[in-house]
Amino acid sequence: MRPLDPEYRFSFKAGVTGAGLSAPEHYLIVDQQQEKWFQVVAYDESATDPDREDVDEDTKYHDAIQILADHVDSLDESIRTIRRACDGTLTFTSEDLTPELDFPIFQGETDEIIAGSQLILKDRLGPSVYLVRPKYQQSHDQRLYVYKYSIVPRMVQKMWDETQIIKRLTGHKHFAQLYKLVTHDDLLHVVGFTTHYVPGETLLENVRPFRFGWLKDITSAIDYLNYEVGIVHGDMAARNVLVDSRNNTIKIIDFDRAYMTSRTGGMYWDHEFQVGYNSDERDTQGVICTIYDAFTKLEHLGEPDSIEIEKMQTWCPEIPFEEIEGGFNSYISFVLSWAEQRRSSKQYVHFRGHPMKLVNLGIKELTGIGPDCFREPLLVRSREWYEAEFRKARASVPDRLRSRENPFFNEHDYRVQLIRDHALSFTFIASMTCIAVGLWQRRLG
Repeated sequence: MRPLDPEYRFSFKAGVTGAGLSAPEHYLIVDQQQEKWFQVVAYDESATDPDREDVDEDTKYHDAIQILADHVDSLDESIRTIRRACDGTLTFTSEDLTPELDFPIFQGETDEIIAGSQLILKDRLGPSVYLVRPKYQQSHDQRLYVYKYSIVPRMVQKMWDETQIIKRLTGHKHFAQLYKLVTHDDLLHVVGFTTHYVPGETLLENVRPFRFGWLKDITSAIDYLNYEVGIVHGDMAARNVLVDSRNNTIKIIDFDRAYMTSRTGGMYWDHEFQVGYNSDERDTQGVICTIYDAFTKLEHLGEPDSIEIEKMQTWCPEIPFEEIEGGFNSYISFVLSWAEQRRSSKQYVHFRGHPMKLVNLGIKELTGIGPDCFREPLLVRSREWYEAEFRKARASVPDRLRSRENPFFNEHDYRVQLIRDHALSFTFIASMTCIAVGLWQRRLG
């Protein structure tokens, strides 16, 4: 399993500044490599050292990350908190502040889900993103899938939103295609999703000749996404466009920052990053930056801003490209003309509803959903009686109720059968009671 790039290993959740000069600051940080949460408690040295200038919040955050990075690989399994005193002394404790995760509950057909324990991990593609293969897949079937999930509470809802968007795009050849939802072993709580794996490179990595047809495919796909589905991708970049090595077609991926468009355009406020976006411009500028980065290999980090690019007389391509009439300037003209046409025709529509059934009961359970957590027992709270019975009896489910494709039982059919069994038992008991009462009354009469 390949290790994560150090740049993406640690993710910061929240920092709490203590009150007063002697109070420490608390930082809750997730290690994406081990998929664990750690707490770093450190005193602000500027508060006790009058000769030191005030330190900004970003610096304090990076200091906390560095404290964790320096020791995380050598920590005992039980250690979850690192405390740094004013004199720099470090103490390590088992105080665990791992946040609870609130997973959505799926109610649908069992052929749309697969339990996480039935996935074989082949490689790590990124933070909480794995290349997987189902255990029950035939040996001659070499298809692979991308499994994505999150152990960050605020990202669980985003994950579900991304799943529904990808589901809505099923069948479109230029978008990532959903395979199955991934659940805990109870086949109820959705912990992630899988998409069909696309072998190849991103446009940022690609060094093969750039095809003019890719321009048409990208722009038409974004027009479809914005105008017909009513969704803004929100993170259009060369790193999020794959070139399929099997047929040289493009696939747009990564919808975790997507959002619904407004019928009249206007501003969209991202509560996670605390920034505002112009709904009419975000994907337009994103596509321009995507094409520019694909040619020049000068990746635009952060928010897409194509204003300076659009002012350039020409670009300096670093890769070969398909020769067309007008040369390389025809590529630039095509993209800029497409952008101008979009800006003059605002046709956004609303998202047309959720394609999957979702019931969120607000049940907080499972403190982690990494590769090893599927072996942990599921904590159940506030469930109806027959749900508990359903889980107890799962090992003895009749073969006739099992799904042919999935080696797990058909949850819906079993629930219905369980309720019917209880109904029949109740009916039988009620009937026998009525007969007994009738006989007793006849005897008394």
